[in-house]
Amino acid sequence: MVTFMIQLLRNNILLSLAMLLCLTANANAWQEAPQAESSPPAPLSFKANVAQILQDQCVACHGAKKAEGGYRVDTFSKLKQPGDSGVEPVVASQIDKSELIRRLVTEDASERMPEGGDRLPDVQIELLKRWVQEGAAYDGANQDENIATIIPPIQYPNGPEHYALPIPVTAVVWNAAGDAVVTGGYHELLVWNANDGKFIRNIPNMPQRVHALKWHPDGKQLVVAGGTPGRIGEVRFVDFESGQVTRVLPRNGDVVLDIAFSPDGTRLATAGADAMIRIYDITSAEEKAPQIFSSHSDWVYSIGWSADGKRLASASRDKTAKFFDMEKSELLLTYSGHGSAVRGVAFAPNGAEVYSVGADHKVHRWKSENAQKSGEFGTGSESMRIGATAGVCWVASANKQLRLYDMEKNAEIRALPGHNDWVLAADYHPATQKVVASGHNGEVIIWNKDDGKELVRWVAKK
Repeated sequence: MVTFMIQLLRNNILLSLAMLLCLTANANAWQEAPQAESSPPAPLSFKANVAQILQDQCVACHGAKKAEGGYRVDTFSKLKQPGDSGVEPVVASQIDKSELIRRLVTEDASERMPEGGDRLPDVQIELLKRWVQEGAAYDGANQDENIATIIPPIQYPNGPEHYALPIPVTAVVWNAAGDAVVTGGYHELLVWNANDGKFIRNIPNMPQRVHALKWHPDGKQLVVAGGTPGRIGEVRFVDFESGQVTRVLPRNGDVVLDIAFSPDGTRLATAGADAMIRIYDITSAEEKAPQIFSSHSDWVYSIGWSADGKRLASASRDKTAKFFDMEKSELLLTYSGHGSAVRGVAFAPNGAEVYSVGADHKVHRWKSENAQKSGEFGTGSESMRIGATAGVCWVASANKQLRLYDMEKNAEIRALPGHNDWVLAADYHPATQKVVASGHNGEVIIWNKDDGKELVRWVAKK
């Protein structure tokens, strides 16, 4: 576990370096649209103007997980309730009596918020003051909704024109034809020629970090999951041909780490660092509240459906894998055999067994009817992720290898070496029988499944 946390720190340092290249593109994100001099400014919207500031600047210390001073701002109803001081945080139309504003502008560093941090930018403080002065109105549907879910989709800044350093590639997927590969970048997707590794194009307006890529059942939309650690979790639907975002699901308060479509394509399951599993009905143009499972007590790394769509399996940092009945919407079983963080889960083709991997250097195979272990394989290292397509199971590990397993025969096919750092993600293309994997150092490698021959490699750095 210590090794994994060190690797996460490396991950964050590399991504932060890349982040510096495009911070200036977002410098004016909080500026209001210019108003005609002859017209008074339109009233501020809590959803569009206020919620984002609270989410970015305040929720980390004043949210459901951590409520410093007994005060929370993660919902509008909590925002209006006093903390331990008993002083009203927001008094409509009265800035001088609103404790929230006083705490933001006081010269007393021991009282000023954010605690221990820099004073909020003047433009953000002025927006909050103006919102209070205008009556502190709420324009959402439910005052108890998490503010992260009501923030309107934003236009993200463009990724850097060139990457000064490679960044960890935490998501990779084949296109339908098997002649191109898509990887996650910084605020963008990068499309590569699978024959020679040459850069083809980018798709902008993506979350800061991309953790999962899955094709919509229509084969035309690529669904992107990710976010900004500790702040935003998001899922975006992208028309692959045009590169345009077609739909954005309501935000979460932390990054989305995995997504999975039900076999009939009507539901999308998401797993996130907020310990929640959400099930969205994607058949309706009208956004509906998701079904939520909160059975895990820590990050949910991975999620997967059974072939009949009746069961859902999940893997979590809380050292368990769980098994849900989606017809009854209830938790059925918990598998605790790993004894350490569980980072990946996948159903066998017949649905009778589930494969899971984690920090214990093993692939576990357990029965979906009673969560009893039926077998295991050693991986020689911590495993980062598992996936399965057409009966072929792949396991990405920290020992710089990708391992392939035949799920019908319950046997290892082969190990695919060649990476020079942790392998973080992979995908298998059944028609061409090629495997692609990406690593922490930005390397992408493609092999033939049958003979393990390496075909092409490149660094995903434009």
